[in-house]
Amino acid sequence: MVEEVETIRSGYITFEEVVKSLRRWPGWTTPFCNVLLEKKVVRNFQEAFERFSQEGAPAYVDKFRFTSKKLCIYIREAEGVGVLAHPNTSDEWISRN
Repeated sequence: MVEEVETIRSGYITFEEVVKSLRRWPGWTTPFCNVLLEKKVVRNFQEAFERFSQEGAPAYVDKFRFTSKKLCIYIREAEGVGVLAHPNTSDEWISRN
């Protein structure tokens, strides 16, 4: 997302402003949109999201996802315990081994 923000910052906000706002709001999209709102680049949060953060917009970044199997490997390597909270939402099955 840094590259996308760099293209936007030329006329709107800086990356540093968004990073600073991360202390106030969780995640990435909310701080980013709120900085645009505070600087009066947009009229409301919805406009900020639609113009800059939704799929296809300049600052949109698709979520990075691990497969369930890969995630279990990482958890096991860290000596953790993985729990599948919603097994019916996964399209893959994982064996115990």
